[in-house]
Amino acid sequence: MVKRLETALLACALAWLLALPALAAPEGGTLEYETFQLSQTDPSYSGPLDPLTGLPAEDDQENRYYVLQEGLSSFDRENRCYVNTLGSGSFTSSIPNGAVVSEGQTVSVTLPAGTTGTLYCGGETVENPDLANITQEGNYLLEVRNSSSGDSQSFSFRILGELTNSLRELSLPGGFTFDFVHLNGEELTTEYANYLELLEDGDYEIRWSCPDIAQSYSISFTLDTQAPVLALPEVTDGEAHSQVTLTDLEPDAYILLDQDGESSVIRSSDTVIQDAGTYRLTVYDQAGNSTEYEFTIHLYLNLSAIAAIGLILAGLAALYGYSRYIRTHPRVG
Repeated sequence: MVKRLETALLACALAWLLALPALAAPEGGTLEYETFQLSQTDPSYSGPLDPLTGLPAEDDQENRYYVLQEGLSSFDRENRCYVNTLGSGSFTSSIPNGAVVSEGQTVSVTLPAGTTGTLYCGGETVENPDLANITQEGNYLLEVRNSSSGDSQSFSFRILGELTNSLRELSLPGGFTFDFVHLNGEELTTEYANYLELLEDGDYEIRWSCPDIAQSYSISFTLDTQAPVLALPEVTDGEAHSQVTLTDLEPDAYILLDQDGESSVIRSSDTVIQDAGTYRLTVYDQAGNSTEYEFTIHLYLNLSAIAAIGLILAGLAALYGYSRYIRTHPRVG
């Protein structure tokens, strides 16, 4: 009878021990581990167990961060952001360092306490920038500095518009590779997995990604490096002896005109320059390409001047004829 009672007590104790993980798990599924739990596969292990497998739980910190560039950047899987090294500290960003993204995507950078950042766009300092909401097209450079240690780090990125003339090569951030590159609807074969030289103008569609962190980016743009031209048929070797027409100005282009230090902007394609003088024209297209022309219009007789001279000569002739008539027909009495 005593042996049966001991057996029943041992069975109850074993059942209670097996039920501990389930009892410790609150509603929602997060289990509070105890250090005295023993692994079924490694009796010498003392520490938290995975509630599903019963095996030793993996270190969350090791799996949380994926290293993109050793000592420079990693990806935080939990917060879905990029961690950029700054000396012994770090700052975070919504895109990787060196990324090129399409216009319309918001770029944000978060700096911890004790750090400062100076943002440049196209080489010019951005006054009072909102680092959490950068959306405008441009080439950006953020200089981040730790105020106490003096450590600094450069963070660069580009927000690309639909039309550009300056993107001649594309180097992907560390850890990323091309998924595809399309030019005018045709797929291009890339020589390198993370570098592309753009040799032709046209419509590009590019996707690049890092599958290990399930992050991908797509950019679509038109590359136009052809400078705009004007025919200027009345100009020969920089000289003109008549009015100069600008009738072949391409759509969406404009001209910056300078005459004797005075500047004006021409956007109409039916403009005619009539006045004599020396002119400098700089033609800009929508992509930012430009061409400069310089010429001199010499003094010339246009139709209005010829008509005016004709009227003057006719008046002089009439006056001369009238005086002759008076002399030959004197009045009597």
